[in-house]
Amino acid sequence: MYDKAHKTATLTCKVNDKVWLYDSTVTAGSPRVVTRQRYMGPYLIKEIIQGRSDISPAYQFSVEKK
Repeated sequence: MYDKAHKTATLTCKVNDKVWLYDSTVTAGSPRVVTRQRYMGPYLIKEIIQGRSDISPAYQFSVEKK
């Protein structure tokens, strides 16, 4: 129900895929809004957890070693 009500998107990621996370939060009154880095990562998908079929899966990430 949550997924339909909030129009979530189904991801097609697999374990060991590299992903970047988008951070859309902005601190009120922040002078660095324009210069702030919006993407964090890269992260590796470590595990995909599917509890119920009517709820989207959860993804466990690990930080990519450089």
